[in-house]
Amino acid sequence: MTETTPEDDRGALADVSLEDLQRRRPDLVEAIREAQSAEVARLRAEVDRLEASEALLGKRLAIGRLLREFALPEPEVAEGWEKSVVSERFVESLLAAPDEAAMREMVEERAALVRGARQGRAEPHVESKPRSRDQSRVCGPTELDVKRFVEAIT
Repeated sequence: MTETTPEDDRGALADVSLEDLQRRRPDLVEAIREAQSAEVARLRAEVDRLEASEALLGKRLAIGRLLREFALPEPEVAEGWEKSVVSERFVESLLAAPDEAAMREMVEERAALVRGARQGRAEPHVESKPRSRDQSRVCGPTELDVKRFVEAIT
């Protein structure tokens, strides 16, 4: 029996075409295809993960820029009442926004609310009058004593 060297194997395989290999060893060709498909799927998943991560980072940067533009506190350092202005839920809703225009609109609305709260009043377009006839009856100009109040609500 003669031993073959790697150089001999390469020389013998150099003349093998893909068609020859598919005809003689379809199992080997299929195994190579499966390995390549698995690697392509893994790489595609990695690319998708990186693209999603990049998109999230881009949105977070846009949120920070918009918050600064409208003089709202940064969520990471906000304390006290400022935490409620830029709450986790608000930031999540900004991240879920479809585009920067929608994010801008949400931040602009929040900034208007904060300005109104700082001034001690609501924005002019917000009506603060009672919206129910019953509320006007109970909270009307006449003062109620306890007996009249109980009668009014029962």
